[in-house]
Amino acid sequence: MLPRHPLRAHACGSTSPLRGALPLASVILCVSCGGEDGGRPAAAQVRTLAPLPSDPCAADDGYEFELIEDFEDAHAQRFWVSSDKTESEMEPADGTNSPSVPALDEERCGESRFALRIYARGLSKYGGAFGMSYDYNTPFDASEWDGISLWVRRGPASGTSLFVGVNEQHTDEQGSAAVSPTAEPFCLNDAPAERNKCDRFGAGVALDEEWRFVAIRFDQMAQRGYGVVAPYLDVAAIQGLNCGFEVGDWEFWVDDLAYFREPDEE
Repeated sequence: MLPRHPLRAHACGSTSPLRGALPLASVILCVSCGGEDGGRPAAAQVRTLAPLPSDPCAADDGYEFELIEDFEDAHAQRFWVSSDKTESEMEPADGTNSPSVPALDEERCGESRFALRIYARGLSKYGGAFGMSYDYNTPFDASEWDGISLWVRRGPASGTSLFVGVNEQHTDEQGSAAVSPTAEPFCLNDAPAERNKCDRFGAGVALDEEWRFVAIRFDQMAQRGYGVVAPYLDVAAIQGLNCGFEVGDWEFWVDDLAYFREPDEE
């Protein structure tokens, strides 16, 4: 089941050549629009959840989508899961590729039967991540789309926010090396010095115990404030998704990841 009409976020200025800003509305996420530090935009900040709409299942009406994954075949194809290896429990396990996806106890909105579930206990170093990757030689051209959308909810004893990010040539070591004429990466994933690390574009997303639909425009995404400053977000060559969660205990579900396009306003 694909989403249709998002709960929106504040729009910030962007260094990337994207479409116009999103009008203000009730928010469940925000990219901080504070000042700059040495030319770097302020990092993403998570805002308080807006009241649940009267019909949450209709929160996605009127939007176009290019599906990334709906998990309805009970597998997360091209997806991966990783952690800081300090957890006492984790499902899927650290290092899992294309994990199986359990059925939901109750269908979401009466239609979606499967969603990716991330469960972890005791993360204590930096946390964990999940995402998906395209072949570096065939990235996705998202220039005709407005951003990334997903449905998400959390369990009662879970952390309360995620960082939803994208990989592209300025924020992924292997991806940047693949497109560089000299095969030299723009940044390093595991550089000893913070200033040389890859710092992905993305936004903070608040989690609720009820299913929420979230649509994050590319022009709302920012780097997190460490590592190499990217000149712009290259939406014409998206190499994958990279979503992070911090230390602590986690249980959350993600469904219907997609590129979205808002309808033209008349």
